[in-house]
Amino acid sequence: MAVAAACAGLVVPLFSARAGDPPVPAANTPGATIISTSHRFLVSGMSSAENAALATAAEDVADRIESVMGRRMPFQRGQTLQLSVRYQEDNPRSQVIKAQGWVDRQLAQKLVIINPATADQEDILEGLCWLMLNSYVVGRQTFEERTTRLGTVPDWLSVGFAQSMYLSLRARNSHVVLRRWQRDESVALTDIMVLEYLPEGRWAEKAFCGVAVDCLAEQPRAGEVFGAMMERRARGGKISADWLAEVVTGQPKARDLEKIWDLWIAQQSNVKRQLGGITEEDIAALRAQMTVRPEEFGIVAATNAPSEMDFAELVEYRGEPWMVSLAAVLSLKVKGLGLGASPEFRRVTNLYGEFLDGLAQHAAAGWFSRLVRNVPSRRGLERLLASADEGLEVYRQELKAREEYVTDVERESRGGWMASDTNEIARMDRTIPRSDLQRYVDEIEKQIP
Repeated sequence: MAVAAACAGLVVPLFSARAGDPPVPAANTPGATIISTSHRFLVSGMSSAENAALATAAEDVADRIESVMGRRMPFQRGQTLQLSVRYQEDNPRSQVIKAQGWVDRQLAQKLVIINPATADQEDILEGLCWLMLNSYVVGRQTFEERTTRLGTVPDWLSVGFAQSMYLSLRARNSHVVLRRWQRDESVALTDIMVLEYLPEGRWAEKAFCGVAVDCLAEQPRAGEVFGAMMERRARGGKISADWLAEVVTGQPKARDLEKIWDLWIAQQSNVKRQLGGITEEDIAALRAQMTVRPEEFGIVAATNAPSEMDFAELVEYRGEPWMVSLAAVLSLKVKGLGLGASPEFRRVTNLYGEFLDGLAQHAAAGWFSRLVRNVPSRRGLERLLASADEGLEVYRQELKAREEYVTDVERESRGGWMASDTNEIARMDRTIPRSDLQRYVDEIEKQIP
């Protein structure tokens, strides 16, 4: 059995049972073991309510990783990632131990959280991301490769995913990175990519990892880029700066990648926060399409039709022959706004697209076809439009809420970021001593089988 686990320089085998055996809850906690809704995560060791909350959090992390990767996490039938909480009264020190092994022709993974009350939540998040991203690597390995040595992602990548996952972390890390950049203390992307192993705790290097993953996630074909990384790690290769530059830019020159990186950091000083993928620009672009001037599309409307209409007024002219072309073109343009946008905004554009498709279908059908075929009636069109308008309003309210949240985060920044432990900059804006990092790496490499 191939096993790899890491925590504070200690590598230990955690799997002595057969894959699929449920973990035994801690003796001092009566709560039931919880299986998450997707059956991918199994949580034990706390009260039932706490186990359920951690299982839900794990599902959220998985969803966010899948959104960036552009594909589902490869889990075999019956495979689970186990999260086990343990309490050690004689040793108050917390630990987060991550482990994986190849057991009975299946990937077995486990995250052990010792003394969770004092554990750093970001260490837990980073451990989860390491295990989840590893499943993408192992899923690309042959049976022989898996039994020889299971693939893993470098810590800079898993830490980067964790540190770019939530708005509060991105805001804090952006602040740390920009401040260091302004002091000429920035970290080159080439130097970030050699961080194969990173110790627990909050360090400026981790802030740079988060901003680096955020930068890569915004590049064209980001899903393919991250997929190529997983494929390379599956074959046992290193993700070098020259290799990544060729994947991202088509040229195997690290300096081209560094230019992208320098520009990205520079933009942190005036970039408009993406608010988790939701932007005011999306709404403005959509509203511009909702003011319809048929002449701009080369369509001559009926003489009794106004030169400018909104979507509700289009319904009044649903039977006009020119509405077929107009609604079809509008549908393509509105749906096109959702390409490359956030899933939230894409849902809104799809709703309006359904309304416009129904309008074109209604205009193309004769009165008899509307009776015998499933063609939206006037009332049906109005319901489709009302549903789309409701979706837009929900989107707008979520944007408003997130803008208010960012304002609060920035207020915390001006006040020293002391309102939230997660956003405390002082703990993050410190570099790992080189000697400590080297000792940590040496110990890890010495004990990896």
